[in-house]
Amino acid sequence: MPMKASELMVSPITTIKPDMPVADVAAILLDNGFNSLPVVDDAGNLIGIVTTTDLIVRRSIDTLLPANWWSWDRKNPREMLEHYIRSHANVAGDMMSSKVRTLPLDADMADIVAEMVARKIRSIVILDKLRPVGIVTRSDILKAIHKAGRRAPEPISDEEIRRRLMEDLRRQPWFYLRDENVRVEDGIVYYSGNLSSQRERLALRLAAESMAEVRGIEDATRVDVSWS
Repeated sequence: MPMKASELMVSPITTIKPDMPVADVAAILLDNGFNSLPVVDDAGNLIGIVTTTDLIVRRSIDTLLPANWWSWDRKNPREMLEHYIRSHANVAGDMMSSKVRTLPLDADMADIVAEMVARKIRSIVILDKLRPVGIVTRSDILKAIHKAGRRAPEPISDEEIRRRLMEDLRRQPWFYLRDENVRVEDGIVYYSGNLSSQRERLALRLAAESMAEVRGIEDATRVDVSWS
């Protein structure tokens, strides 16, 4: 059963109001080691988020960086306007980003990871309707993966091991071994056939090793560069 956001998230979480002074926001982030703080309205609904990056680019560091450093790769005037406002803000509501990546309580871990990778973000706010009830960070994902890896896998048949392995491999554009070139006996994966590179051989090994139920790998493949 895939882990849900409700199982992965840190909860309860600290939220702030839009009228909180930036100095107080910085103190909360630093004192607690947070990377971000959700901003909520009087009803407790999410309206934005303030991150440590927002504080870094604030005008207080102009003595360390050129005043217009942030405009070098931002040619859109509207984008430059929004950045100027946020970098000169005095309260959370003016500094926050209103575009917050969120997922519901019942989101699978795979959905969370996909969102983090696609958006290149470190954390995701978890919502119960419109209210933020938790945050999942990359560290939370790593902890869950590490914990799951330490549990003994439930025994499954050789047929099921092969089915799952082939399901993964057939999705890969570089995989072209025939069905008879992949066998599983007593939890051991047997590969045979021709490959075009050592990297393909490595990928096949990693595919099998990623399955906790696999007890070993016997690789009889041959690398033939003429296939590449």
